[in-house]
Amino acid sequence: MCEIYVTVGVHFKAVRSLVHVARCLASKVVRLLRFGEPASQTLGRGETVAFLWEEMAATDEEVLETLEIHTVVHRKSTGGAWVGGSIAGHQFAALVFPEPALNPAWEVAGTSRISKLWLKRIDDGTVVYNWDRGEDVAPRNEVVDQLVSLLAAGLADLVWDSIPSKSGSG
Repeated sequence: MCEIYVTVGVHFKAVRSLVHVARCLASKVVRLLRFGEPASQTLGRGETVAFLWEEMAATDEEVLETLEIHTVVHRKSTGGAWVGGSIAGHQFAALVFPEPALNPAWEVAGTSRISKLWLKRIDDGTVVYNWDRGEDVAPRNEVVDQLVSLLAAGLADLVWDSIPSKSGSG
């Protein structure tokens, strides 16, 4: 727990500045704790925060705010698109299709239109989930399960309804 002591008579602007700095620092710490940034993160002027990201919970909205799509490459030969991006301190790659698979068992969560999904924790490079028309690596914890669920629920719609792409072979 962090406490700030202010002496009586300190100018109001100085106190307000200290409170602002404390809020900014607290905000950075919370984001680090919730989204699995590197396990030891320098915040500035030598302050370092260490944590276990798995112990923090975040709402779906907070997690989705971290979603970044880096690449979308449509496959000419067999359809679908390879999508690469990051979400909540994890890197992902997914093979996403505009239509459902003939066999729902081939898709993440049965209805996602994702036939391959790979998730790696950016901090230490650990593969925390892998699906290739079936689960190869189960979600390592509840946070990863949440990420997989969120990607399964909306990645295909996002890719096929709103993101321009590059054509490629694959």
